[in-house]
Amino acid sequence: MITALRKISVLLLLLTQTLPVRGKAPAVSKKDLSAIGCDVCEAAIREVASRVQGMPPHVTFEQIERMFDFDVCETVRVDSWIRKLDIVLHEGNRSVGLIPGGGISLCGAECATIRHKCSLIMDEDMDKERVVDYLRTKRSKSQLNVDEAVETVCKDWTKVCPSKRMLSSGETRQDEVFVPMEAALVQRERDEQYSRMREVAEKKGATAIFCLSDDMKGARAKLYFMEKFIGNLDNSRNPQRHQTYLGHQWKVKINGKVVKQWVVGVEPVQFFILTWADISDNKTEL
Repeated sequence: MITALRKISVLLLLLTQTLPVRGKAPAVSKKDLSAIGCDVCEAAIREVASRVQGMPPHVTFEQIERMFDFDVCETVRVDSWIRKLDIVLHEGNRSVGLIPGGGISLCGAECATIRHKCSLIMDEDMDKERVVDYLRTKRSKSQLNVDEAVETVCKDWTKVCPSKRMLSSGETRQDEVFVPMEAALVQRERDEQYSRMREVAEKKGATAIFCLSDDMKGARAKLYFMEKFIGNLDNSRNPQRHQTYLGHQWKVKINGKVVKQWVVGVEPVQFFILTWADISDNKTEL
């Protein structure tokens, strides 16, 4: 049962959902830091490995490294993995750990604690170059398994697992109630972030990477920018990279017929890969 004090905390947090976040940064819980290391490592590597798994096989060392340096521990994005987790006391064994919070939170004290622990692990406990090279190599061979990556990196290559702190029967911890943001506020934050990304994309442009899927060897596919011929498409080991801008249209032709069109979006680096599914109606023309 939620106590009166916890009810007040919930009401205060709900009220802040309609107000901009101001003032001092939330305080980090030093006691929780010592307990959540393994859970944070596993969640962070799962996030990165899942994203790498969705990239083309030719993803570069620098592209993966950028995630570790700028993305993995950030909480600015509304969809940050950190903002979806809650620090709890597991009553069964009195251990402190992370569980899904059931939504997206404003970044309070527990979110700040997870973020801080993530940064400490990346800076002090992990050989990032080794991890990046492992992920890149596995992806290049289409052998990247997320669960295996989590196990290898966190349990074999760091000393943060296991790290759960067990509370004694009389010991307590100060819990911060996880209150999911309202759907309308989440969407508003997503819209604001998209607007900021759009402004950057319009000014600085994007890097577009074009290639064939690795099983399309021999496809006579030609890349065009609007109506200008750029070059023949090759597989992921020899991709084409071009500086382009938001809204630019690129297309692929086979025997003079357009089989695929792409429009550049707001992401700073974008992958465009021609697959068999894209040309299923044109296979006889290869």
